[in-house]
This record gives sequence, structure tokens and C-alpha cells, in this order.
Amino acid sequence: MANKINMPESDDYILIDEDRIPIYTGEYDDHSYMWYGISDGNSGEVNFKVHISIDEDDSDFLLEDIFARYFDAKYNQDTYMPADEFEHWGDNFYPLSVVKQILQELEELVMLLEGNPHSSRIHEIIDLNRAIKAYRNISLRICFDDTMPLEEKLIYMLPKKAVLIDFYSRFIHYVRKMIDENKNAEFFVVSGP
Repeated sequence: MANKINMPESDDYILIDEDRIPIYTGEYDDHSYMWYGISDGNSGEVNFKVHISIDEDDSDFLLEDIFARYFDAKYNQDTYMPADEFEHWGDNFYPLSVVKQILQELEELVMLLEGNPHSSRIHEIIDLNRAIKAYRNISLRICFDDTMPLEEKLIYMLPKKAVLIDFYSRFIHYVRKMIDENKNAEFFVVSGP
């Protein structure tokens, strides 16, 4: 049974439940969820010891770009579906050392969103035009309007930057916990729906 992960609220921001982007521990029984976790198999085998579940759209908008950037085909050739690039519908293997680099970059993103939300470095870490699509309480017209300049979208997005801060903070916390509790594991897997 999956459980929703809720870390204690920060004094800096308070979210109402409908703003929060869900992350579930364990197997969330829905075919539209991506799984992120530690596999106790070798590269090519997915046998999750522990994992979290994130809606595939939220995953696509908020995490897929960074995981695609760190994808290395050499860890993904001995699978039932060998891949040369990140595969949304397949299994993507990452050495834990690479996942730690991804977490460092996401921690930098959280710090920038908190202290310098107009930094150009944010755009190097995530695509804000995609990230805004994960927002629950911003008009879909704004989120999905590819003709609207990003600067205009940010007028609506930045006051609700806590949505991203909250999501990435919980993701970092739980992935780091998985790694710390499974130090002998070799691979972290992102598994498509």
C-alpha cells in the first residue's frame, strides 16, 4: 500500500493540499505512475527494494529533463529494452554516484528558488516552461500556452514557487534516504508506467 510523503511544513511557506504535487512511498497502484527507486538487481534487472511513485505527467514536467541529461546508455544496454536515451516507457538505470549528482543539482535549484528565483541558472537545471505545467492552481490556459513568453508565465508562477520547493525538497529527502539505507546497492532505476 502506498503512502503519501509529507514532510513538516517550513516556516517560509505553507501549502494547501491541493497545491502539493503528490509523491507516494512504495507501489502506487495506478498505471500512470513513474517509479523511482533502488533495485537489488544488476543493471538490466528491476527488482525494487524500495521506491517512490510519482504521476507520469508530474515526472515528465519536473524530473525527466534532468534524468535524461544524466542518462548513460552503457548502463542501459543489458535490459529487455536496450536504450540509447532516456526512455519514458522503459527502465532507466543510474549508478548511485550519478543520482547523488542529480540530487546536488536539485538542491541547488531549491536554494535558487528560495533566494534568487530570477537566476538564469534555474533554466539550466529545469525547463520552467515544462515545470509550470505541473501546477494545480494556475490556469491551464497559462500553463499550456506555448506562445506566452516565459517571463509572463513567471508572473503567475513565482508567487507559488513553494509548490516546486516543496516537491523537490520531498523528492531529494526521500531519494537520499533510500540511498543512505541501501549503501551496497549499485543502481537507482527510473521506471516508466
